[in-house]
Amino acid sequence: MILSIFFKLEDTEFATAAAMKARKSVEMELEETQNHLDALSKSKKEMEERCMQLSREKNEIASHLEDSEEEYAELLKKYKALVAQVHSSYCTCLISIEKLESV
Repeated sequence: MILSIFFKLEDTEFATAAAMKARKSVEMELEETQNHLDALSKSKKEMEERCMQLSREKNEIASHLEDSEEEYAELLKKYKALVAQVHSSYCTCLISIEKLESV
């Protein structure tokens, strides 16, 4: 009976050692997973901040583009008006030249 108890004790000690080893392994795996999660969270936060920065830059560029398009439209109107004015002046000059030549 003592031998049976001894073997049971030995089995229990072996099972306890195995359980402790498994627990240590799980704790280490949990720590690695937590470290990985922390790194991913940090990366996610950095990427979200970068995304916000790029979004602000995109909006700023879009605003500048809109301003530039408005300036271009105004310049094009002025250019067309000047071309029309030059054309009109040219026609007036031609008419004046014709009148002078006919006199």
